[in-house]
Amino acid sequence: MKLKLILLLTVPFFATACTVTDPVFTKPGSTPSQASEAYQQCLYQAEIATANTGAKAPKYDAKISDAVSSGVADGIARGYEEGNLVNHCMKMQGYSKSQ
Repeated sequence: MKLKLILLLTVPFFATACTVTDPVFTKPGSTPSQASEAYQQCLYQAEIATANTGAKAPKYDAKISDAVSSGVADGIARGYEEGNLVNHCMKMQGYSKSQ
């Protein structure tokens, strides 16, 4: 029963995650290709910086649903931190996020 609930909650999350696109950053005097290259460099650095985020042993008592939820929570925390690092990196290079 709990596994069905977890699947019911996580499947829509993963289905919508497939439609996410990279944000668009702009900077006066830079080309879209320069902005894309700067974004990819910032993303790479953020991935390295957050490589161990959430790398703790899962907290569960022999229940697979607890292990899954722990892994999902760690992934969300890592993604949030990675996004903040990318945004800060781009801002430090003079880029601003387009709406």
